[in-house]
Amino acid sequence: MKKKVILLILSLLYIPIWGLLLLDATTATDWSRFIALIYAVISGYYIHQADFFKEIKRKSLYVYLFPCFYLGAFYVLTPLTYYNLLLNPILWAFLGLTMGRYLNALNPKSLFFIGLAGYFYAYHVHPTYEELGTETLFDVNAIEEKDLKWNYPLSNYQFENHKKDTFQLSTHKPFILLETWNEQCPPCIAAMKSLQPLLDTLSSVVDHYYLYENGGAKMYSTKHTLYNYERIHDKTKILMDVDNKLFVETQMKSFPYFLLFDNKGNLIDYFKGYDERHQDYFINRIKKMVHPTHLDSE
Repeated sequence: MKKKVILLILSLLYIPIWGLLLLDATTATDWSRFIALIYAVISGYYIHQADFFKEIKRKSLYVYLFPCFYLGAFYVLTPLTYYNLLLNPILWAFLGLTMGRYLNALNPKSLFFIGLAGYFYAYHVHPTYEELGTETLFDVNAIEEKDLKWNYPLSNYQFENHKKDTFQLSTHKPFILLETWNEQCPPCIAAMKSLQPLLDTLSSVVDHYYLYENGGAKMYSTKHTLYNYERIHDKTKILMDVDNKLFVETQMKSFPYFLLFDNKGNLIDYFKGYDERHQDYFINRIKKMVHPTHLDSE
């Protein structure tokens, strides 16, 4: 019985490992996908070869229980298209686990072919999978939906900075750009990395701030942690919405929002969301907000 429980735990561990290394927006990379696929093959080999588990009847039932559940959940929760059916990373990890089961030995030749298969998927197949997926998942209408209930000028709201000072936002520059974020929001984190070079070039006309919103719920992190958030290099740009008043009154539904104001505090334009696979779209969208007559041709 003890050995069966251990086998079930090993099976269960595939879910967080594959989730973090294959799917998670903040941790999954080409390299992590390569590692995950190699791990699936080698772990499958050792589980089926281990003397510790050899006497267990229907051993494969225990090994495949949670990987099968994870793969099935993926197909239920994603659009049923050919690229999701055949190219998704969970399927390839599942196939890697199965390949490991039938390996006769781990030697330089088999390791070479395992590494080649992992490299081929991570660096060639998966980029194609992501590209095909964005053709249907990227919804400009959702990004441009005007869903905020904006009834007051920016001067109606108070903000707190990294010094814990409370104040109203103002500027001598033509614009203020508020980029809302939350540390639990992968698109927010991706936007911080991808859009900063553009925002640096606009610094002569735009005061840009990262406005932390917790969605009206209890904060996930301490203020000290958030004011020293490692992905934001200039800590003076980090602000907090005092009492979540702006978030609640405008009825924000997600993160991030990109809100552009003139220097009198009037909301000029905004959009919501970010998808790093369409970085050029968002770069041009911000340029168009600040310079309506100019849209980069890229």
